[in-house]
Amino acid sequence: MYFNTVKPTISYRLAKSSHDKNAKKLVNIIAYSLLPNHYHLIVEPLSDKGLSEFIKRISGSYTSYFNEKNDRSGVLFQGRYKKVHVATDEQFQYLFAYVNENHYVHNINTQRELYHSSSVHYQNVGKSKIINEVRTYNFPEGKQLAEYIYERRSSYKDSLE
Repeated sequence: MYFNTVKPTISYRLAKSSHDKNAKKLVNIIAYSLLPNHYHLIVEPLSDKGLSEFIKRISGSYTSYFNEKNDRSGVLFQGRYKKVHVATDEQFQYLFAYVNENHYVHNINTQRELYHSSSVHYQNVGKSKIINEVRTYNFPEGKQLAEYIYERRSSYKDSLE
């Protein structure tokens, strides 16, 4: 993610051209789901203002990109972003599954959309460029959760045929 750096960024093109994979990050991205009209992230802030700066950068840069691409101007996102502090392993497990499987919640069944989710990464189907680091989480059913996500996806795909 080109905007996930403590170094100031001005534009997508500049951020991409000066991207340093080893630069200090604003957040650790744990899970994501990027849908046509919204997104979900599970992140771990790495500094006091890391989360708000990261969200400000991705929202602002996407708005600029979208407006330029569609020859329009003005705001794109409505209101403030919503955040929830994850306090327990149970809450994390629920949110991890919810974020990775959010395309089911919104009945998005195209194969293209599945690759805009960290679900593919955690099932070892593909490698995500968005996930910052490989981590092992200390929650009881880590491997079973990834298998469950895969089984759910497979059964859903089979139900469409």
